[in-house]
Amino acid sequence: MNRVLVTGATGFIGLGCLPRLLERGYQVHAVSSRALAPAGSPASGGHEQRDAVEWHQADLMDAGQTAQLLESVRPTHLLHLAWSVVPGGAVPAGENLRWVQASLELLRRFHEHGGSRVVMAGSSYEYDWRYGYCAEAVTPTVPATYYGACKLA
Repeated sequence: MNRVLVTGATGFIGLGCLPRLLERGYQVHAVSSRALAPAGSPASGGHEQRDAVEWHQADLMDAGQTAQLLESVRPTHLLHLAWSVVPGGAVPAGENLRWVQASLELLRRFHEHGGSRVVMAGSSYEYDWRYGYCAEAVTPTVPATYYGACKLA
């Protein structure tokens, strides 16, 4: 059975992915750095979803916790959506650089434990906003912020 680890699972995109992965027959393991969402909260999903997803709490910025998580789950697939985001604001440059390091460690551990497929979320901040519109195949990747440069990395 395909086992997927979803990082950032309590976020806007992550929550939307969980039911779709379950529908497609994946064994879903979700991770969040926060205390796990209480039953009935929007972040916990519906009753069936909450029961079908195996939840893990880990700080992906901590290499030891990342190693322990990947050793325990041994996912075949990785959906990496976690990153620090400040709605309407900017994440400090150092925080973005730490996320690049944490993401590389996550990928290294995933590969080490036999993982086969990775999907990572990007951002419109990776693209040149002066271009006039954003089309992945056409718009140049010219980030104007540390966040955009780190997501592009």
